[in-house]
Amino acid sequence: GAGTALVASLVARKPILNACMNMGGPLKKIAEAPAGPFYIHFWAPNFKWALSINNLLDYDRPTDKISLSMTSALTLTGTIFMRWS
Repeated sequence: GAGTALVASLVARKPILNACMNMGGPLKKIAEAPAGPFYIHFWAPNFKWALSINNLLDYDRPTDKISLSMTSALTLTGTIFMRWS
């Protein structure tokens, strides 16, 4: 499940990063970036945007079908992390 995928990605992170560093070219520049795809600072904002886009897709949804927990989590994390944006 999701736990297995998470563990597999954590185990494979270093070998994949090292392979990208050895290739050179634009792939190496992306892998070396301080906020590149191998660091949480790259993925967290992307998932935050995905949640925001999902909320926009709920625009025409009946109000009784909208997830209160997801909307609350999005509002809370947006409020907490707007300091660093």
